[in-house]
Amino acid sequence: MPVLNSLEHGTRCVVTTRYGRIVSGRFRGIEIAHGDRSILIESNGYTHSIPVESVFAASNPDRRNPPDRVGRIHATLRKEPDVINKLHVGNLTFDTTPADLQTLFAKQGEVKEATVVADRHSGRSRGFGFVEMGSPEEAKTAIGALDGHNLDGRDLTVALAKPRSR
Repeated sequence: MPVLNSLEHGTRCVVTTRYGRIVSGRFRGIEIAHGDRSILIESNGYTHSIPVESVFAASNPDRRNPPDRVGRIHATLRKEPDVINKLHVGNLTFDTTPADLQTLFAKQGEVKEATVVADRHSGRSRGFGFVEMGSPEEAKTAIGALDGHNLDGRDLTVALAKPRSR
């Protein structure tokens, strides 16, 4: 993975911030404004200024790994501490409760919290939820064991939760 200083002006690159934001485009340089250094990336006609201290991955994509694949690979390498144990569980039936998720995932390790996301207006399940495991190892174990697991006639999708964009 190239270091920021080795990127040349105009080089296509992918930058992933520690908050999970992925920006791909052409490297335009590093600016110093108010004493802070930022990396400048031009993408879709806009120039993005990203504080250097928030960048944890910068690379030159190659033809085998298109920009968004490289970004996804880098985004999974390092997550925010509060997201590393949190799992997104999809394809739930509308009758699945947090207690059902708690029971299912408890077989894979400690479950700190299990929730099913409900529609604000109707109160009905939206068909997905989140489970926070006790450790990253337990989260990986749960993904391996329960992704594709049949619950109430539906095959679950289980993956690491992505950080919320704010």
